[in-house]
Amino acid sequence: MKLAIFGATGRTGQCLLQQALSQGHEVLAFARRPHARALQRPGVTLVQGDVLDAQRVHDALTGQHAVLNALGTSRRSPRDICSRGTRNIIDAMRHHNIPRLIVETAYGASETRGADLYSRMLRVVLRSLMIDKDLQEGYIRHSGLDWVIVRPPRLTNGPRRGLYQVGPDLRMGLFSKISRADVADFMLKQLTDNAALGQAVGIRY
Repeated sequence: MKLAIFGATGRTGQCLLQQALSQGHEVLAFARRPHARALQRPGVTLVQGDVLDAQRVHDALTGQHAVLNALGTSRRSPRDICSRGTRNIIDAMRHHNIPRLIVETAYGASETRGADLYSRMLRVVLRSLMIDKDLQEGYIRHSGLDWVIVRPPRLTNGPRRGLYQVGPDLRMGLFSKISRADVADFMLKQLTDNAALGQAVGIRY
């Protein structure tokens, strides 16, 4: 399968890249810094671009079969990069008739806000970032695509276990966590598994 990965230089994105290649997929890595060492792998097509550049995103998605979105923020990025970038990705996917979109957002977004102490604390500490996630999820829900939203709690750099809990009603405790490698594992499974299609699901150990 030809997969486009947005956020490929991020820590979840790097896990997606590595695992997708190991599964035999052809990967297009869209990044502002395509010469980053993390992307220098055989089988990866590097595309330099800004996800806020709608035309660049449109051109990059020509011929792709599915999209994995692990966009995140940095100190230099706009606070609304996830929502605006995702909107550009959705528009390009519609144009190219690419049906499947798998997106990593965050637990505490949308209807999970205020669901428990974890989400309430997160909304206080990361208020502007969570508002961006709310908008991002809204665009996805109204996209008309075959989408899955994946909402992890605290992310770690631990190994891929392949064993985790997933569900639309999953709640998080203050110490809930999941490795980026296992988030990537679940996201890649959604390329062919329809069980969570059209749902926003939490994931944790």
